[in-house]
Amino acid sequence: MHKNSYEIDIHDLYRTWKVKYKNLYEFFDMETNKKTNLIPENPNVEPVNEIFMKDLVKNADHARKLRSRSNNIVVSYKGVAKTKGWITFNTTSQYTRGKYYFQYVKLLDIKDIKSVKGFAKRDIVRLLLSGNVACYCSCPDFLYAGWKYMGYTKGYGIFKETRFPRIRNPRLEGTVCKHLLAVFSVFMTNWLSISRDMQNSYYWKNRYGKDNVDTK
Repeated sequence: MHKNSYEIDIHDLYRTWKVKYKNLYEFFDMETNKKTNLIPENPNVEPVNEIFMKDLVKNADHARKLRSRSNNIVVSYKGVAKTKGWITFNTTSQYTRGKYYFQYVKLLDIKDIKSVKGFAKRDIVRLLLSGNVACYCSCPDFLYAGWKYMGYTKGYGIFKETRFPRIRNPRLEGTVCKHLLAVFSVFMTNWLSISRDMQNSYYWKNRYGKDNVDTK
């Protein structure tokens, strides 16, 4: 079961790792604070290129934040997708017993690790976990409340969605559903397992090879 507070997982660890891995943060250009407001005035604005989990949590719908803390929502880490490298979870439905939804989190800064030298793999993965992300949830709310559309148009979505949420969310408020908020609340606490699975994944080895970063 996930913790009720995502402030510890997201914000405190983010600040701690920012100091500890200063050189890596600078390499990935994570020191910038560009465009953290994810609610556009019109749907045709330029995509936001830097999206952190802490930004998605900060700008999320308040009602979804509260619902994400329900004891009925249980988060399970499922591993790293073999060919895509996405970090996968599933969560139980808040109201329907036995029903699950699945979530994907994509680490966007991973494209840059091929050039990193002299750092342990696990430290690079730990840094990537607090970096730029894209995400997806299979629940209806993520689609019909417009967050799949917002993710696609604003740069934090994994799958394409061009249907504007004219009925449910025409003002494009919020960022993600309660299930993703629940996932974010335990994301950092799973970093050891994610680091191990990421390093051993076909995706990592196939794209970057065995000699691009240190194996410590």
